[in-house]
Amino acid sequence: GRFQDYKQLYRDRFRGTLVVPFFVRGRVAGTVTLASKTAAQYEHTEAESGKLAPVTTQLAQLFDEPSLNVQASPGAAAPSTPEAAAAGVPEPVIRRQERQAALNEVSSFLATEIREPMGYIRAQLEEVTGDGTLDFETQTSIEAAMRDLMRMESMLNDILDFAKPLQLDRRPCRVTALIEDGLALVATDLRVNRIEVTKEFPSRLGQVRWDREKIQHVFLSIFTNALEAMSPGGNLRISVSQKRGRQPEMVIRIHNDGAPIPEELIEKIFEPYFTTKRSGTGLGLAMVKKIVDEHEGHIAIDSRPQEGTLVTITLPAMRPRRPYRGKGRPPRRR
Repeated sequence: GRFQDYKQLYRDRFRGTLVVPFFVRGRVAGTVTLASKTAAQYEHTEAESGKLAPVTTQLAQLFDEPSLNVQASPGAAAPSTPEAAAAGVPEPVIRRQERQAALNEVSSFLATEIREPMGYIRAQLEEVTGDGTLDFETQTSIEAAMRDLMRMESMLNDILDFAKPLQLDRRPCRVTALIEDGLALVATDLRVNRIEVTKEFPSRLGQVRWDREKIQHVFLSIFTNALEAMSPGGNLRISVSQKRGRQPEMVIRIHNDGAPIPEELIEKIFEPYFTTKRSGTGLGLAMVKKIVDEHEGHIAIDSRPQEGTLVTITLPAMRPRRPYRGKGRPPRRR
């Protein structure tokens, strides 16, 4: 059921398709695709899917081999389909896997059928404008088209990056250093808009084991959104605290006194492709949440009139090393 398959079906003048997934140990192992040259062939999807139940069951048994190394996914929610119920698949896991499978298919299609032709078109336009043989009006028009094309390529790359599974490069680092690096990237905007930055950092903070670049991206995205909401002369307050215990955590709070987020939009703020801006993909905060989730952390937003917006990020911290308490004195060196 990849988009490349759909393209071939389209070329062969098929007018309808039905894609039914099958599950192995709580994961989508594959799909069965039916195609018809009659547009209304698969209007009753539940009935048609039921007919394929014996096939998908046999496929699941065939794929359920130790050599395939298919791991079960944890969860406790009730399954939503007969096939999933038979395999004991939780409904949230199914939805998450189907969403990821859909993103993978779309990204594969966009990468091969759209990004590559766009890159070729841009290269051709650069070659034409570089000759110096065009008149001023034509040169200006082509350069404007190239700027729009580059903007589209940037948006497309954001979509493709979001669809990719994250690979974390965890290394020991200091949370205050990451925050300072993020502030340095928006230093000009802070100065131009006369934004006062208040920092509340404890004198002693333990190290964290995070992906430095990705967490810096989180801070940068939150700072950028805060600046867009704030008026000149506003205040940006950043505080860091550490929760100690068996599972130590680092809590970062970023508060701005800008325009609040409407209450009806708070629940949608982290959804992919959701945006209230005229331009953009709506993936900025969705990527932020994805990075935090991959770090086994949590992010929450609280926004109220007359108070501004508070973003709270909770991420795991490293356990402090225990001092050596061995019995007796260490042996003398000879």
